Amino acid sequence: MNQLCTQTKYAIKRELLRNPRFFLFNLAMPAFFYILFTKILVQGSASEKQQFNLNYMGSMIAYSVLISMIFSVSAFLA
Repeated sequence: MNQLCTQTKYAIKRELLRNPRFFLFNLAMPAFFYILFTKILVQGSASEKQQFNLNYMGSMIAYSVLISMIFSVSAFLA
């Protein structure tokens, strides 16, 4: 189990330090868009806001996963 934790830690460091696009497109952009659309641009009742926030969080998670897969596969193929 200790080896798995060590390998996971090094894999995360490798992705973040070797590929700054990973951080920008997979972590920073979805967080920025979530904050932008849930805190600034949403109007309506409290229940509508809560439902939109949950749906949009799921959308940003899906976006992050898809972008990470696209960048990982394209970098591997290159």
